[in-house]
Parts: sequence; C-alpha cells; structure tokens
Amino acid sequence: MNLAVDKTQHDFDSMRWLFIAPGNLAGDFSNVPCGIGILAAILEQNGIFVRVKDFSVEPLDYAGLKEFIVLNRISHVGITMMTCQACVAYEIAKFIETEDSSIVIVSGGIHPTILPEESLKNSIDIVYRDEAESSFVETLPHILKTPFDYERLREIQGITFACGDEVISTGDAERVQDLDSLPLPAYHLFAFPERYVTQFLYKKGYSTNLITSRGCTGHCVFCSKHYQGVHFQSAENVVEQFIFLRDKYNISQIFVQDDFFSYDLERVEKICDLLIKNKVDVPWVCSNTRADSISYELFRKMKESGCISVAFGVESGNEMVRKKIGKNLKTEDIFNAVKLAKRAGLLTSAFYIFGHHCETWEDALDTIEFAKNLNTDTVTFSVNCPFPGAPLYKMLIKKGVSLPEDWGRYRTWGEPLFETEFLSKQQIVKLQKMAYRQYYLRPAYLMRQIQNLFKTGNFFMYWRGLKWMLEQYFDYKVMAKNRPAHLRK
Repeated sequence: MNLAVDKTQHDFDSMRWLFIAPGNLAGDFSNVPCGIGILAAILEQNGIFVRVKDFSVEPLDYAGLKEFIVLNRISHVGITMMTCQACVAYEIAKFIETEDSSIVIVSGGIHPTILPEESLKNSIDIVYRDEAESSFVETLPHILKTPFDYERLREIQGITFACGDEVISTGDAERVQDLDSLPLPAYHLFAFPERYVTQFLYKKGYSTNLITSRGCTGHCVFCSKHYQGVHFQSAENVVEQFIFLRDKYNISQIFVQDDFFSYDLERVEKICDLLIKNKVDVPWVCSNTRADSISYELFRKMKESGCISVAFGVESGNEMVRKKIGKNLKTEDIFNAVKLAKRAGLLTSAFYIFGHHCETWEDALDTIEFAKNLNTDTVTFSVNCPFPGAPLYKMLIKKGVSLPEDWGRYRTWGEPLFETEFLSKQQIVKLQKMAYRQYYLRPAYLMRQIQNLFKTGNFFMYWRGLKWMLEQYFDYKVMAKNRPAHLRK
C-alpha cells in the first residue's frame, strides 16, 4: 500500500491537522483510538503537521479547544465516532464550523460509514467510509484548499461528500489486506500511557489496547460490521509491537482487542512462540475468542506466552436463540472451550445479551442458568442495542418499531431502546439485574474467588474486578468520579 503523498505537485506546508476523539463513552477504562492514531502517524511520515485531542481522557472545554485551534493554526479537523459518540461529535463539528468556517472538517468511523449523509448535514465536509488509510492519503492533495477539486474526489473510492446540492458517494474503499504496511498509532501525540487504562487489569502499571486484525466471519444480527473476512498483522509484527510498547512506554499489560483474534490458529501459535522465544514477559488478555475455533494445546501455549484471560461471546444460553441471532455456536463447543481454557490455567469470561428479538422470558432464564453452569470467572450481561447498519436495526425499522433519534442512548447498558414481542423494557432490565445477582452472589462462586484471591495474592486484580462489576450492575453510574465532566452522563 502506498501511503506517501506526492509533494511534487502541491505544497502541504499550510495543511495543519487536528484529529479528535469525542469521548462520550462509559466505564472505568479508556483505549487509545487506534484509527486516528494511525492516520496521524501517516501524516507525520509525510511531513504534515498533526495534533490529537482525545476527550475520553481530558475534559471537553470549548474555550480551550478554540484556543488550541487558533494557536496551532489548524486548517483541517478529522473526527472519529461510534454511534454513541455521534451527538458529541456533531456538537464539536458545529462549534468549529461556527468559530471558523474556513476549517475543513472530515469524519470517519463506523457511524459515518453507515450514515454518511447524516454527517454531511452536521457540519462535516467529507466522510471516509470503512478503512480510510488509502482513501485519506489519496484525497489530501484535493482538499488542500476550498473549494475542493471535486472532479478528482469523484475518482477516489470510499468517500462521501456534497458538491453543491448533489451528495456523491463513491464505491467502497478497498480493504487494507497487508496490515503490516500501516504504521503504529502515533502514541506520542496522546496522553499515553498515563491516562489510558484497559478494561482488564492484571496488575498495577501502564496498560494499553492492541488491535492485531480487522474483521470477523460471524453473522450476528446485532453487529453493525460492514464487511466480511479477516485481515491480520503478521505474528512478527504483533510481537514487535509488544516489545516496542514494553520498551518505549513501559507497558506492563496488553489488552488484545481484535473482533476475532483466534481466526488463524497458526498465526496465534506463532505469536505465542515468538513471545516465548523473545522472553517478552508482558501479560496479555484476549478479548474475543470463538469457542469453536480453539484447542487445549493453543490455550496452553497462550498461557505460557503470558496470556492471563480469554473471553467468549456466548450471547444466549439457549441454542435456538443463538441460531436465530446468527451466533451459530453449539452448547457442547462452548462448555468444552471454557473447560480447556481453565485446564490450561487461564481465567475465563463470557458475554451475554438480554433482549434478543426472538427471546422469551424462559429463554432468558435459560441464559442465567447456562451462565452459572458454564461458571466463568467473570460475566457481562448486556442489553441488546440495535446499532444502525446492523440487521437487527433494519429488521426493527421494517417492522415499524419506533427507535430514538438520540444516538447517545445507543449503548449496551441502561434502559433498552425497544421492547420485543415477548419482553418489555422493564423485564429486560429486571433480567439483567437478576442475572448479575444470581451469578456473583452464589456462595460457591464467592468461595472459589476468595480462594483464588489468597492463592494468587493478586488483590489489585480482584479490586479492579469488583469495581468493574459494580459499574456493570449500576449502569456505569458509580466509580466514574475521575472521568471528564462531559462523560459522566
């Protein structure tokens, strides 16, 4: 992939970028927004000025933002957003446009990818859909100044923009197949690593997220992923990043955030072998593992290489419900995978969702019993959310279900956005609370965790786990005092 800007035809000295992550997330954690981090690194490689503001880890102060833009003579702003961040992102874009209409404002991320025309109506000039690295570099010469070179923009795949009264969406961008060709995120532009904390913490010290692949082969109806197939970094590249983060930033634990980390078992095994061979000695957590794509030998090697915990997306304890929502996992495969992980000495976690469109009260009770029988070390019971672009969202719209227009409410916790044919909103919340109580207050579970606590002596991990569980149960309304004010909603 060619990420070099042709400077023979254009002068880029006047182009000065600011990338913004709008915040508005929830939970006692914060991950580096890798997408804008990579784009910032690409700009630096091309000698183009760039700065970053991540309002997940700093207060959103509009007066301070204005001052920052003026002092740094910012000419272009890029805003990334997921659906729950869209309202804040649009507010930021409107503020910047009002203060200085000459600044070019672009956006990317899953929400603009799904609803590009909405972004254009909210002070956004160009939307970069899907993977933006290639299309972003291609557009730079043609958006140096306004008006843009619209004829050339029409030739670039993966973008949406307005030309007069016409909205133009070019064809889909070509996916980045060689992820090794991309630079690491420009970590030095963030308040990294001091202000970033991952979801799972094994011990005190700096932690960070790492995304080593893109894509998933699943067909879950609640997922808004926009393309099929998995592309990934080489094992060598992944281990180099481990070593870089350890040596450069003193990172002592890594949260591997891939949607489908275990897609290529040979690659995972090679990563483990290289971590062991190079004595990297950095504990890591695997956030997403499919129960039907794993083996004991691999779990054992993951443990030996420093893996602490693996998580499984189960979503429902009822096999018929799993089939109807596109989660084609057999019950025996799930139990076998968790059994093998425990045998290898790994901590285990499972994710469940209440409020599936086809789920009855009895099906939901099956999930609670299933979770208790599976008996992972931790569980997450979420509320189903119909994200735009997901088959579930389209299904509900087709049925005439009224969904809120406030994107800030599109979360997997708190009040459900819709009731199903079988469950009211109140029943869905009741099931979630019931599940947490029944799971974590079991005497046998509590005794096992207390024994593990004293056996490992890892009081820090268990204290963090308790805080996380309370956040889940109380809808993230507790343990949030240290978050920026605009994130405490």
